[in-house]
Amino acid sequence: MIYFRRKSIPELKGLPSGLRNRNYRDAFRMVRSHYQFWLGILIYIVLILFFTRLFAHFFPGINAFLKSFFCVLPAVIVWNQINIYLMRKYYRHILQRRE
Repeated sequence: MIYFRRKSIPELKGLPSGLRNRNYRDAFRMVRSHYQFWLGILIYIVLILFFTRLFAHFFPGINAFLKSFFCVLPAVIVWNQINIYLMRKYYRHILQRRE
């Protein structure tokens, strides 16, 4: 499943906004200690390079803002999904905190 908002993550669904943001931020800080996070950054960079080359091949001469937008957006979505997967896998207890 693809989670576009924090509210759509099942563990964060019923929480108030402030608690939801704090739990997400705490879990995101913890996930940086896993090698999968760093592999996710590597995948992010590779995807940006791939989409940049693909965009330049099919649409040469298009302005830099459009190129940046369409090259970075898919990579950001994939990287965010990797991080959410890792947070749900390793730090579900942090996401579910009710305090």
